[in-house]
Amino acid sequence: VHRSPPLRLVAVLGLLVAVTLRWLAYFLGPDQPVLPVLSHLAAGVYMAFLAAIVFFTVLAHREITHNTIMGAVCGYLLIAYVFAFGYLMLEVLSPGSIAIPNRPVTAERAYEFAGVGPVLMYFSFSTLTTLGYGDILPVSPLARSLATLEVVGGQLYLVAFVARLVAVMKAGPGRDRGPDHEAPPGAG
Repeated sequence: VHRSPPLRLVAVLGLLVAVTLRWLAYFLGPDQPVLPVLSHLAAGVYMAFLAAIVFFTVLAHREITHNTIMGAVCGYLLIAYVFAFGYLMLEVLSPGSIAIPNRPVTAERAYEFAGVGPVLMYFSFSTLTTLGYGDILPVSPLARSLATLEVVGGQLYLVAFVARLVAVMKAGPGRDRGPDHEAPPGAG
């Protein structure tokens, strides 16, 4: 975003909104039930904004470098954060949508990011990577749909996006990239 003043402005304003709502939810959460929902929503939207910026920046690179690959990996990890905040928001709106053993989520606990947040981050990363230990389960239909969307989206991202970047990087600049590309005249 450092190259685009409008994007930089949106990024800074989005960060300020997300952090402000996070602090307000932390201090006033149980007293103001709408604050945790807005906090999780703002953080998730901000992470989605960052993921989109990374995605389009990486796609715009003409030469694939290690930095491009690392950007693609960062985009993949940001997807997990977006879904983690989605799960957090779902737990605030409908406590018990995700079964967490030895940690029942009550309406009061759903407002506590520190109590549920790390567990749902872990759930999101294990879902995105299709690791799925089975210790945390989506119970409600909406939670199951969200988990399914995360799995499918994560796998499509890996297959379609990262594999393409690695293939372009492996081909390298100036090398023959396949039968559709003709050798320059005089090359023999």
